[in-house]
Amino acid sequence: MAENKRIKDRSPEERLTWRRALLKRKNERKRERNRLVKARIASLKRSLRKNITAGDDAAGSETLKNIYKTVDKAAKSGVIHKKTATRRKSRAAKQLARKPE
Repeated sequence: MAENKRIKDRSPEERLTWRRALLKRKNERKRERNRLVKARIASLKRSLRKNITAGDDAAGSETLKNIYKTVDKAAKSGVIHKKTATRRKSRAAKQLARKPE
């Protein structure tokens, strides 16, 4: 089994390699989490459109609440920008307010 060295006991080249591997793992985890959150937002937007076309106002307003909650959490955690979250919430509310013809 390989001997585990502390960071301070490693050479500069080993430290750099270790750091790059750490950042790569961290970025992969963050990318996967961001992808899941964005997919959830897209799914909610699709279900809102379905509710609007079906004329189901109660389900539409419930979906809008979920969109607000999900988008706010995404902005808080840094998945999307704060102003992007505001824009998406505004557009979703306008969609629900507009009646299909």
